[in-house]
Amino acid sequence: MDIKYYSFMERLGIDFDETLFELLDQVCIYKNKRDNEKWNKSMFKSYSWNETWGGTHEDTIELFFEFSKTKYHDKTKPVSFVNGYLGLICQKYNPNVITLRSDFLREITENLAKKHFGDIFENFYFVGEHNPN
Repeated sequence: MDIKYYSFMERLGIDFDETLFELLDQVCIYKNKRDNEKWNKSMFKSYSWNETWGGTHEDTIELFFEFSKTKYHDKTKPVSFVNGYLGLICQKYNPNVITLRSDFLREITENLAKKHFGDIFENFYFVGEHNPN
């Protein structure tokens, strides 16, 4: 009997925003331009952005949806040290992206990842439930 052995790499989930990409930097640039304000990432103590700049959670979601359609989103850069870590991760794991973004943002999210990292991610998992009004 011929026995075949298969080697499967384990999967590893990696968060997209603020783990792979410096999202908040670009969101601040966009909001500053839009509202003539002066926010920067160091002012934030929570990922609930409205706790820092006021307004409601829904206002923040709407701002993110607006932002996601702009050149500012396209200019979002990877976290500075992430390429080195991804190289190490890929030696042992199949990396997967897990994000709180909603599925309707799939195309722009995957395109941003592909632009900076190629096709290294096995899958993208979108767990957000918010949709634009």
